[in-house]
Amino acid sequence: MATTRHSQIETDDVLFLTPDEEWRVFDSQARRLLDMSGEEFLRRWNAGEFDAIADTAAHPHIMVVALIPHDCASS
Repeated sequence: MATTRHSQIETDDVLFLTPDEEWRVFDSQARRLLDMSGEEFLRRWNAGEFDAIADTAAHPHIMVVALIPHDCASS
């Protein structure tokens, strides 16, 4: 029986992540693209701080990070 790395499950080229793995991806991309933690991004997103600029060509990374699946319970 083959084992999977971490707790990822692969099915027909679809990779499923655990909630913790989702959070780590979300947090690392927020840090890489926006220079802030995933927690800070969510706080600012929920406070509406990005509303005026989120969907503009000058700030494409905001929507990229917003669309990454994440488990909010981890934040």
